[in-house]
Amino acid sequence: MSIQEVEQVIVYLKSKTLKSKLFNLKIDICRKHFKELSYIYDRQVVCINLINQSGSEGRLEKAFEETIKAINDPMIRYLI
Repeated sequence: MSIQEVEQVIVYLKSKTLKSKLFNLKIDICRKHFKELSYIYDRQVVCINLINQSGSEGRLEKAFEETIKAINDPMIRYLI
């Protein structure tokens, strides 16, 4: 394996680690946001998905759904 290939692997691993950290940070931020909403309104939070799922917003919709699923909180109800 050449030095260039090793450097590419290192960059890839750093990128993957950074993406993982960012995903976890996103989950933590969303979890805190929904916990605050649940506390303020003293009830379950219902998220209604109004994002265009098939158009240009498809990636956004998928990321939002993945985040809500990762939070895995019974006080958050997600409706598509």
